[in-house]
Amino acid sequence: LKDLNVVFLGNTKVGKTTLIKRMFNGEQVAEYEKTAMVAYYGKVVNDCKLKLWDSPGTIRNADKSLQDMRIDVAVIMYDVNDSHLFGSVKEQIELVQEYAANGKYQVNVLLVANKIGEDSERDVSKEQGETLADEMECQYMEISARDEEDVKMVSDAIDHFYIFE
Repeated sequence: LKDLNVVFLGNTKVGKTTLIKRMFNGEQVAEYEKTAMVAYYGKVVNDCKLKLWDSPGTIRNADKSLQDMRIDVAVIMYDVNDSHLFGSVKEQIELVQEYAANGKYQVNVLLVANKIGEDSERDVSKEQGETLADEMECQYMEISARDEEDVKMVSDAIDHFYIFE
């Protein structure tokens, strides 16, 4: 079996754990659960051992094991309702790319804008997200981690990286 390490990064409360739990077993997360340390979720999909790593924040704050691992896909998430935290997303992408370059491998980055369609006012426009994704040469999508179709869209994007790696 081929391993595929997928690391979920982003500031706290952006929905990383919710998305992973929805992808892993369809579980709905009712309340915010703080991720205190790196959590691992693994399952076999076709001929791939999918390893989902839930980080307690950004790559800079992540466990040393994440910084030393070969990351195949980095899912970098942000909350569209918090423009203050959006400012750190570019740095997170750059750090992931730097770790990959130092390890002499290519990392696929998926930039995920989460919490679309929520009641609060949106602070980060779709255009801002798309512009950053274009600048950083990564794939971009907008989702609600609570929506089954959106979760499938992220899963399909990760599958695409595996198939064409």
